[in-house]
Amino acid sequence: MHGAVPPLCHWPRYHYFAGDGSWRLLDGDKIATLLADLIGDELTATGLAAELSLGVVQTAYANGASATYLGGKGVDLGFAKTGVKFVHEVDASWMR
Repeated sequence: MHGAVPPLCHWPRYHYFAGDGSWRLLDGDKIATLLADLIGDELTATGLAAELSLGVVQTAYANGASATYLGGKGVDLGFAKTGVKFVHEVDASWMR
């Protein structure tokens, strides 16, 4: 995969050209969804899904379809105002 992150960008975005030559973009929502799928599958495969929970915090810029998909997979969803400090607050609240 040929990835690129603009130097002034504060959220991850990667792009690549598929085998058929078409251009594809993986933005933060797609990356979070892919990682949540992978981690969820690994938790299930190792038998840890009953002991650990998986959560994703999204901001106002998040794609609603990713929240619907993740919620349907049983992933805990948190919603925060836009900004890293607000995301951290929601994340930290799950640790209490």
